[in-house]
Amino acid sequence: MSSTMTRLVRRWNGGARSALLMSALFLAACSEDGTGPVGGHPDAPVAAVEVGPTTLTLGLGSSAQLTATPKAADGEELPDRAVTWSSTRADIATVSAAGVVTAVAQGNAIIRATSEGKAGQSAVTVTIIPVASVTLNPATAALVVGGTQQLGATTKDAQGQPLNGRAVTWSSSNPAVATVSATGLVTAIAAGAAQVRATSEGQWAEAAIKVTSGQATVASVELDAATVSLAEAATRRLVATVKDANGEVLTGLGLQWKTSDPNVATVQADGTVLGMRPGQATITVKVAGVQAQAVATITASHAWDLTYDEAGRGPQRLDISQAGAAAQAILPAGVTGSDLVASPDGSVYVFSGVAHNEAGLYLIDSDGTNLRRLTITPLDLPDLEPAWSPDGLWISFTRWSAGSGNDIWIIAASGGMLPINLTADRGGYQQTAATWSPEAIGRIAYVDQGNNEYRIWTMNADGSDKRVITTGGDRMPTWSPDGTTIAFQKSGVATFGDIWLVDATGGNERALLPAPLPGPRSAPAWSPDGALVAFASGHETYGSGNVIEQVYTVRADGSGLVRRTEAAAAVANPAWITR
Repeated sequence: MSSTMTRLVRRWNGGARSALLMSALFLAACSEDGTGPVGGHPDAPVAAVEVGPTTLTLGLGSSAQLTATPKAADGEELPDRAVTWSSTRADIATVSAAGVVTAVAQGNAIIRATSEGKAGQSAVTVTIIPVASVTLNPATAALVVGGTQQLGATTKDAQGQPLNGRAVTWSSSNPAVATVSATGLVTAIAAGAAQVRATSEGQWAEAAIKVTSGQATVASVELDAATVSLAEAATRRLVATVKDANGEVLTGLGLQWKTSDPNVATVQADGTVLGMRPGQATITVKVAGVQAQAVATITASHAWDLTYDEAGRGPQRLDISQAGAAAQAILPAGVTGSDLVASPDGSVYVFSGVAHNEAGLYLIDSDGTNLRRLTITPLDLPDLEPAWSPDGLWISFTRWSAGSGNDIWIIAASGGMLPINLTADRGGYQQTAATWSPEAIGRIAYVDQGNNEYRIWTMNADGSDKRVITTGGDRMPTWSPDGTTIAFQKSGVATFGDIWLVDATGGNERALLPAPLPGPRSAPAWSPDGALVAFASGHETYGSGNVIEQVYTVRADGSGLVRRTEAAAAVANPAWITR
């Protein structure tokens, strides 16, 4: 069964931002064609491209964001024009389609942004910060003959900041006693002492290695905690101390970790415990027949639930996932719907539906009462993909229009005004799947089909300042609660797609899961605290042995994959709601 999560309801500060948005949209609604703001330079050619900053110094391996602003001859900004990025020395500094520069080697490069044949540039210098010190972990180790110990070396600059990617060489002062591999793995050869040194760019540190002969007798194993309390998705590393009969600490012995219930808590080879779902599990560490145990208690300290669509059930089903919760709620008789989305405070749902043979977007209170229609559409062309603004005052949605295809529209949740087309300026392309950023960011992410590339774009809530942030084959964007990251489905990575992440400003595209899973994954949804990402996946057999799409969650770092549903039919579109 799915577990509940906790939520802090985000409110927009006062009414200032909403008032400004209302004013902008009112002006747009009052324009002659009702499709958006008037004025500007819709047909003006690009006369120049302004790139900022114009100079940039990066340390090896670091990244920075450049901006490019196409302008007309009179200096008016042209934010809707396509921009392409290039580097004169990609072997020194690369640049992504979104203008993120990454330093890959020492030297100089010119990064150019081009739009309609005009270009601007930034001069990039990549420097190598020298290593000032090296530290080792652990700094000492006691081994028996045949035992091993992995050492870790950290290189740092003069300010004590770690320097990644620096070459480290290893050596032993006494290879007859202890050898060391190129990766820092120490092997005990004979009784005695040795110093193992790690060197990088002339700086070094040493670890003292003591080796004893014969087979050490393990007398005791102790854990640093007898009980562990964790929330779902949280981790805690248990540390085991092994001693002989004289109380001397023994290292380099193989520790075996296991959990009594991996559905409640898992444990890694280094003793890291991960909370999976509410319950208790016993964590055991064992070496040479001696063991120690700790009880891990996993709690659901949050107050969120997951909703999802389940095939074959007709109306949208609202599934409360915690055992013992209230009975499941469904839409009233005679009402069918999809794309059910809760308001930020959980009091109202919006959905795309049909009631009494009338199609449109509908609102219904969370107790199943007060059904009312928000938009009117033909039965065969319903408004789809509704999404709430963070303050609950606005709803964006996808609408099909003859001649322009799908566009992103917006309407006040209270009704009383005509909806407004935010993407009319992208006529001829298809825009779908809008989702709102947190209030502090104030932007909407959506999918633009331009040239059949299906890329993620962002724009302000009034439709201005449109920017592309992904490279192609992308759908279903969703913002992290802090507004820094967007999760989305990328096509062509796995059989039918995979869940990827991208920085909200563009660049740094990466897979969420450390290794692709078979089968499709879709519809990512962040938990309100940003700890988990829910998604639908059909990567494993279930029940009768058939592959049935279920809802899963994974931590934001890609670990802790947990199945949250046990549905008999395929499920889709998970969403988080406040209980």
